[in-house]
Amino acid sequence: MRYMFGQTNTYHPRYPIYGFHNKEYCELYVKHAIYQANSDLPAEKVKDYLLKPKQKDDKSHFFNVHGFNLSNWEKLLTAILSHTDYSQIEYDQLTEFGLFVTVPTTINSLYSGKKITFFTIWRYDQKDQWMHFVTVDLGKRSIEK
Repeated sequence: MRYMFGQTNTYHPRYPIYGFHNKEYCELYVKHAIYQANSDLPAEKVKDYLLKPKQKDDKSHFFNVHGFNLSNWEKLLTAILSHTDYSQIEYDQLTEFGLFVTVPTTINSLYSGKKITFFTIWRYDQKDQWMHFVTVDLGKRSIEK
């Protein structure tokens, strides 16, 4: 599968089999290789991006409603890293920065104990073989059970 990404540390895929498209190769790679990668979620991303209130694209309200805030940011970091289900990984897009994927994450609300499912977006870097956290998708697909 790594053949499709080339040997020159670039993200320009090769097409060794006629008729396959970029998206199909990426989906194969996602399903068979990436779920075994290590994950990187810096503390600053949790504190400054997910839990700090913002004027635009504020995600802190969602997490505050479920008991996560700046005083217990470690719980959110641990929950995301330990409950991101890479077996359900979905291809998103391939760019010069890496392969972007969407992964369902289910954590427990600290207030109600109910399961909250949302989607995390990760960038897979083929050079270091790590999943680097990008953002959280709190759109229509996020649910509470």
